[in-house]
Amino acid sequence: MISSKSLEELDGENWGDPTFDSHLVKESHRLRKVPIGQLTAENLRLLIGQAISLHYTVPLAVSMLEQDILASGKMYQGDLLCVVAAIEDGFWRKNPDLNNRLVEVKIEVEQVKQTLSEALKNLGRREFL
Repeated sequence: MISSKSLEELDGENWGDPTFDSHLVKESHRLRKVPIGQLTAENLRLLIGQAISLHYTVPLAVSMLEQDILASGKMYQGDLLCVVAAIEDGFWRKNPDLNNRLVEVKIEVEQVKQTLSEALKNLGRREFL
C-alpha cells in the first residue's frame, strides 16, 4: 500500500545525510523517510513549501484541505492552503484533476468568507455593554 511507503521509497532517491546544518534541511531529510500516510499538515506544509515530491505531497494536502479548509501546521490557521495555493502554475497544468479539486476547496473558502463577512457586519452593529 502506498501510504506505508516513504517519499524516498516512492521516488527511489536516497538523499543521504543532510549536508547543511539547518532545521529546515534536517527536517526535510527526516520527513522523506516517514511513511506518507503518517505525514501531518505541518509536515506537508514544510515539504510542499520546499517543492519536495509534489506529485506525492500535494494530493495528500488537497485531501486534507477537502476535509478541513483551514488545516494547519504550526504557523497559522490555513497555512497548508496558503502553501498549496503558492505552487507554480506548471504543476497545476500537469495535474488538472488535482487543480479541479483545489478549485472546489477555493469555492468552499469563498462561501465561508462570505458567510463570516455577513455575520461580522451584524456583530459590528452591536454595542458593547
